[in-house]
Amino acid sequence: MNFAILILTILGIVSDLIELTYETGVFTRKHILPLAVMVYVVIEKMSIFAYSQTHRTLLLLRGIKRRAPMNGWKNYETWNISLWLQNDENLYSLCKEWVEHQVDFCYPVNYDIFRHTLNELCGETTPDGVRWDDESIDSLEVSEMMMEL
Repeated sequence: MNFAILILTILGIVSDLIELTYETGVFTRKHILPLAVMVYVVIEKMSIFAYSQTHRTLLLLRGIKRRAPMNGWKNYETWNISLWLQNDENLYSLCKEWVEHQVDFCYPVNYDIFRHTLNELCGETTPDGVRWDDESIDSLEVSEMMMEL
């Protein structure tokens, strides 16, 4: 049932009850019961609607966060990892030293290898809560950024 129709129906019943009470001066239990049932139904329907809309919005936002390009990066997670590695002084120094070590010993510069170091030294996530080993991170893109430091 459409919420607007339901609310208008309740308002009509309330209006009729107020008019009846004014004319007769009587407001009995039989007048209250239909109103109480309608109010309960509206509250129940609205809470289910609000929950489903909120849940749908959260799912939509989660999908957008994971799939949409972010400031020129493949997605939010890739952008967030790159942001922290380039802008946090300690992470920048760690990353730069790690890359130099890899290059000096002819080892590959690969974010998939470096993320293990980040997990051990910095915890499992960035300060924004993105996991260093999130599967949606474009490791090639991050590896290329690391080489440019």
